[in-house]
Amino acid sequence: MTPIERFNQKVIRDKETGCDIWRGATDAKGYPLFYADGVHHRAARWIYSYLCGEIPTGLEMSHICHNRACVRIHPDHVVAETHKENMRRAWKAGSFEGTRNGRARLSMKDVVLIRRFSEEPYLFPPKLLSEMYDVSLRTIYNVINYETYFYVVPDLYEDLVLS
Repeated sequence: MTPIERFNQKVIRDKETGCDIWRGATDAKGYPLFYADGVHHRAARWIYSYLCGEIPTGLEMSHICHNRACVRIHPDHVVAETHKENMRRAWKAGSFEGTRNGRARLSMKDVVLIRRFSEEPYLFPPKLLSEMYDVSLRTIYNVINYETYFYVVPDLYEDLVLS
């Protein structure tokens, strides 16, 4: 059996949404995985490469339909686009409402403000920010240095969060 035949056996079309729903293996985050050529691939990346050729450098697969299990390569479902476009689309869809971790103490707006306030010259020193947000000094430094909340990038979120 060819790889595309095996791939198609793991896909079911959802008549309501038009999504091609993956019924095979997934990674820990729920993204479909497909084994071909001796390697596990993200299924959407594999089928894109099969149908359209190599994914251009600097682009990633974006689920326009907001369904991680969808592997339909179509402008309304899964397309190749830049990380910035992908994150902006996810933001507008509400994928980042609140925070990713239920135990997180900082909102997206808090993160943007902490980074803005900590720019040189300091509007607020890190120690004061830790007191203002009732988090540890280490948390503030992790936010400032993109060790946590790395997906909150200024040029992408500042206009959306602070408007």
